Amino acid sequence: MDELESDVENKLKRAWEARGALVVKINPLGFRGLPDRLVIAPNGMILWCEVKRAGEEPRKLQIVVMKILIKFKQWVCWVDNVSDGVMYYEKMLKGTRWRMKWKK
Repeated sequence: MDELESDVENKLKRAWEARGALVVKINPLGFRGLPDRLVIAPNGMILWCEVKRAGEEPRKLQIVVMKILIKFKQWVCWVDNVSDGVMYYEKMLKGTRWRMKWKK
């Protein structure tokens, strides 16, 4: 059985916190499409992460907002599993930029 989005989110939260991050769930009022989580590293770097259940992809509005954040030089990703979320966090810490794949 596939994991629910909340299962992936909870496991990712624990994985990021184990690496020293502060993880904040975003519930914006009046700004639809923002990623689910802000992951703040101990060095002050911030990763915006949209979490999906396995096999799901972001909605069109979410992709538009993530692309806007990228234009503002933000670290942005979307993931549907824990290992990708950890990988993007660690790439951010190293300063390694990535090109987001919008369709799997």
